[in-house]
Amino acid sequence: MLGGMKLANLVTCIVERDKSKWKLLWVSDGTAPRDFSADSLTAALDEASSQTAALYANHIEAAEAELQFAIYPWKGKPGDVILDITKERGEMKASDIQGSGITFTASSFDGLVEAAERYVPDTSKAMFRWIRRVSDLA
Repeated sequence: MLGGMKLANLVTCIVERDKSKWKLLWVSDGTAPRDFSADSLTAALDEASSQTAALYANHIEAAEAELQFAIYPWKGKPGDVILDITKERGEMKASDIQGSGITFTASSFDGLVEAAERYVPDTSKAMFRWIRRVSDLA
């Protein structure tokens, strides 16, 4: 059965705050991990990355595939501010890809959410995006 499994070049994990937890849902043209929830954003992203790495392990598609996180910490109509996450020197950096000049760092993903609440004028219009190469997940 696994031999016929289709793996896509892009797997998107939608991460939403659900009261005190983080809910993760998957979107893909191929096989994806199962939906789940976690207590913290950092734990959610770590688990989603581990599940994706396991799914693509020993498959040629891992060389080209990307895991994209679309993270929605706040209620509202996000998308006016898309904060792109990168890792730099052990810290997470978030920068608005649409040119507002908003940029900030934190030591954790949960810290990025807290920092955004200080630096983004209207978080109801904001979201995070983090793209990782599947081959870097192992």
